[in-house]
This record gives sequence, C-alpha cells and structure tokens, in this order.
Amino acid sequence: MKVSKALLFLLICIFLHMGCSIKTRCRDLENRTDSIDTIDYQIYSFVLSEIQPNSDFLVLNKLTTKLRSISEEVDKDYYPQLFKQNFPELSKTVFKDYQKKNSTIASLENKFEIISKTVKLISKNELDSIFSTQYGSENWNRFYNEFPKSKGLITLSRIGFNSCRTEAVLEISITKESLNAEGWILLLKKENNIWGIKKMVKTWIS
Repeated sequence: MKVSKALLFLLICIFLHMGCSIKTRCRDLENRTDSIDTIDYQIYSFVLSEIQPNSDFLVLNKLTTKLRSISEEVDKDYYPQLFKQNFPELSKTVFKDYQKKNSTIASLENKFEIISKTVKLISKNELDSIFSTQYGSENWNRFYNEFPKSKGLITLSRIGFNSCRTEAVLEISITKESLNAEGWILLLKKENNIWGIKKMVKTWIS
C-alpha cells in the first residue's frame, strides 16, 4: 500500500512539473513574438510554397501589410466578425496577437527557405518606381518586364500566434493586375511538430 501511495505521489509531482514547464515554455514563446523570428519564416516559407506551387520565382513585398480594419477602408468590426464567423474554434489569444502585430508595418528579410523557388523582396522605392504612372496597364507591363517569371506581387501580414505557438493566422494577398487581385486569411496548426493549413478564407477580391 505504501508503494502505491509513493508511486501515486510521484506521478502527481511529475504531472504538476510537466504542467508548469509547459506553461513556462508557452509564456517564454509568447514573450518572443514581437520580432519576426525563425518560426515566422518557417511558416511564411511553407505558405509561399503552397500558395503558388507552380511558380519558381516569387516577388514579395518587403513590407508587411497593415490590417485594413485599422484603416478607414472597412468597418472596424470587419475583422473581429470575420474571425468569429469563420474561425469559431480559434483562441482569442491568436486574434489579439494578430491585431497587435498588424497595427504597424514591419520589414521582412530574405530568410525564406523554399526548395526550388527564388524569393525576390521588393522595396517600397522599387515599387514606387515601377508603379509610377496613373496607368495601371503600363505599370504592370513594367513590373512583368522587370520580373518575367513572376505571377504577381505577393504581400504578407505579420503572423498571430497562440501562447504556445501551435496555432497561427496570417493574411496573404496576390495582385496580378490592376483589377486582378485577391486576399485570404489562413489558419494554420502545428501537429506532430509540422505546420499545416487548416482553413483559408477569402477576404476580398478585385
């Protein structure tokens, strides 16, 4: 009987220790999410490889997008409602982190690791130079003359995570011409140490 009690006590201690370790690790991960780090680039690389599987040359906006819900372009409740309707299972922590990070614009570095694909980061000055006239077709002709292997301009948002970084959401848009563009919000989950896209919701199209 004493052995059984000792074993039970030991199991309880191990369980409590594991729980504390997980919580501590989750807090540590949460505290490191302000900057774009290795995990962000792993997810970006995975998403880019999936979103344009038939393109071996990706042109990517160096600057992340600022949430349209924070601007005057759409109603301020647009994103909260969109998340509530389309991602009801999503942790509130993810959405709050997503909102916080995308309240400002960040600059990406070319730290993507995508097999058989080349990523070209294009700066604001380069974009301003290419899209310098009021004529959309002329601008896009200039873009494709500069990047003939490209299938459009890709723009990414910052990634929102839950505390343990096992759930993530990000927004991606692809613009191919003046009136040929669309954007999605992606829900990703990490299972067996592998990230996968669980859901894609189209947010806009032009």
